Amino acid sequence: MLRKGFVAWLTFMLLGAAAIVYAQAPSTTAKAGTATIAGQVKIGGAAAPGVSVSLISAEQPPAAPGGVQGSLAGRDASVRAVTDAEGRFFLSNLAAGRFRVSVLAPGYVIPNNNLVVQVNDGQALTGVDFTLTRGAVVTGRVTTSGDRPVIGEPVMLLAVNDTNQNASQTSLQLSPLQLPNANSFRTDDRGVYRIYGVPAGKYVVSAGRGDGGRGLAARGPNAAGGNAARTWVRTYHPDVTDSAQATVIEVEAGKEIEGVNIHLTPPETFVVSGRVVDAETGQPVPGVLIGHGRTSNPQNRGNGGARNNGGNAANRRVLLSNNTDGTTNKDGEFRVEGVTAGDYAVYVAQDQAAGQSDYYSEPVAFTVSSSDVGDLEIKLLRGASIVGQVVFEGASDPQVLAKLVTLTVNASSRGGRGGGGASGVNMPTNLSSPVAANGSFRIAGLAPGQVNLNVTEPGGRGPFSGLTILRIERSGANVQSGLRVEAGEQVTGVRIVAAYGTGVIRGLIRVEGGALTPGMRLMVFARRTDASRGVGGGMPAQVDAGGRFQIERLVAGTYEVSVQVPGAGRGGGQGGRAGAASQTVTLGNGGVQDVVIPLNLAELQLPPNGQNGQPRQPGRPRGGRP
Repeated sequence: MLRKGFVAWLTFMLLGAAAIVYAQAPSTTAKAGTATIAGQVKIGGAAAPGVSVSLISAEQPPAAPGGVQGSLAGRDASVRAVTDAEGRFFLSNLAAGRFRVSVLAPGYVIPNNNLVVQVNDGQALTGVDFTLTRGAVVTGRVTTSGDRPVIGEPVMLLAVNDTNQNASQTSLQLSPLQLPNANSFRTDDRGVYRIYGVPAGKYVVSAGRGDGGRGLAARGPNAAGGNAARTWVRTYHPDVTDSAQATVIEVEAGKEIEGVNIHLTPPETFVVSGRVVDAETGQPVPGVLIGHGRTSNPQNRGNGGARNNGGNAANRRVLLSNNTDGTTNKDGEFRVEGVTAGDYAVYVAQDQAAGQSDYYSEPVAFTVSSSDVGDLEIKLLRGASIVGQVVFEGASDPQVLAKLVTLTVNASSRGGRGGGGASGVNMPTNLSSPVAANGSFRIAGLAPGQVNLNVTEPGGRGPFSGLTILRIERSGANVQSGLRVEAGEQVTGVRIVAAYGTGVIRGLIRVEGGALTPGMRLMVFARRTDASRGVGGGMPAQVDAGGRFQIERLVAGTYEVSVQVPGAGRGGGQGGRAGAASQTVTLGNGGVQDVVIPLNLAELQLPPNGQNGQPRQPGRPRGGRP
């Protein structure tokens, strides 16, 4: 584990990327070669000497916001250089491949950080330049009643989208700002916070971890009781809970904005209590884990749940959040403290520490207004189970077969527990089971309804490993789109056929009808056309400065390979994802296919100055790839 300070330092240089780059898993060793990469780092128009530049393999996904890239955490070799008096750097002895170039400069805004380049043997790549801008600082104090400091409270900076803000500020389009050290922006013992490395722009600042509805204590066999830890209601500078009423601050590059204070008001909280009983015998059930969460208003059709719940959707609530609260005592009783006013549901949660349970419960809906809620009764029901096997198609390699024990089968309920149940609350369910050495698995405690199966590698590289589900069968019938389970049913004969992709599609984008501007970021997608939607498609790849791309770990099949210019329309249309051109290729196991795709810029409706956003990712497929 990395120390917190080192994690924070490392996180900074991984954020601020101009584009999210999707790639495969990193190599485990650094190989010497004959390629070189050179460039210059500037601050404004002046050279930036003594700045560290890092080169790592691009064969793994970039760090998530607030995360640390694995290779920089010591899992993979990296190459580093320090800029000279003229801000120039030189990286040599590189093997052919794709690399991510990052500049380590805490406190600066770095456009195009994590730039991905591709070099061939003997190639001398130049012009890999970066321009740094000193980031701004936003600081203030978070307090509560009596001007007491709120200590250790997270503070969030939200960017204001000017194009969606009306004159009266009755509606602000906000988005979280992905900043370095985002997880460390908390108040100190004085209630003071300091957010640095902020790009110029308009923002609102908020504190508080949610809506105040999270109860954090429950009375169980070993519970000590007492008041729950308080969750502050999300409050915007200076002291409003509605983002539309927040004060917008304007930040200039390199400036420090002080006095952006926030006053938090403690929410009024209540106690919710009840007991869990066996649905068949009516006897209390001790030692089961309790969960609760807020639910949507059944009259609010804008919550998205009404589309999924059938004809009685208007009378059903959707569970919007869930928290575990402790276990029932010897008499089956539970007690949840620190709950604020609102609509909720309480239920028996799956206790992962205790292993799989053959039982489940329907959520019980209740409303907290101005007093405690008691005498709730949760009925424990016997659930359905699914027994099956995971197999690798055509695989006899012992190393591949040994990966079975690294896999997990996941089952998700499309319609929630019991399709809404008597309580009228729709609660999605996600259960899982490890896979045994012989490929067998068992998932229990399922509510009746439609269930979708998936396979993941919790300890592996996930979609970047090439793991793909080819088919899901039940007694020979295709159930890739899901299978129906009835109350208490014991489902057998399920077979999940998977494979590890070993094919590669690589190619070149040939630009015609104009030239790419610096703001254009091209992505290439490989979509399998000879199988069900989402089976075997490759992860998107970014096109490098030379027009080259490579998509790896593909299963055998026929693919449509398309290049897309995010933000560009085509044929008079508008949109964030436009397929500019495509080619169809057939790939065998372990094969490599080269393709050249023409990109005619004259056919595209490009936004002003060539600016474009991220492509909308393809729909989340079922199977081993998300």
